[in-house]
Amino acid sequence: MKIVENNEQDQNLDDQSFETRLLKFLGENAFIFPETQKEMKNFINICEGTALQLPEALKNPLAILKRGIINSSSEAELKSEESKMIEDNLAQAAREGKEIPFHIQRKMEDKRKSIED
Repeated sequence: MKIVENNEQDQNLDDQSFETRLLKFLGENAFIFPETQKEMKNFINICEGTALQLPEALKNPLAILKRGIINSSSEAELKSEESKMIEDNLAQAAREGKEIPFHIQRKMEDKRKSIED
């Protein structure tokens, strides 16, 4: 498709060309900003029929701010357990399936605890 300046229509396109039919379809179905009265009328009709309803919990912004961040501790624990399991599997794969020596495990646990504190 040839790009033309200042929203002018390409003079080489006829009404039956793919580009013209595509732009007409997109405009009439509110997929692009309306440029004609007909496109604007269709745009308004489509947009009025798709009004979004906010849940009650989101209608009061001050209540949302007062509530603060919701952090489910059980969800956080699940993620940390899952990430620890993944970390252990990756570490074991890096060691070609060999077990970690006890003194290395202890160092790793101490380091993990110091990071969490």
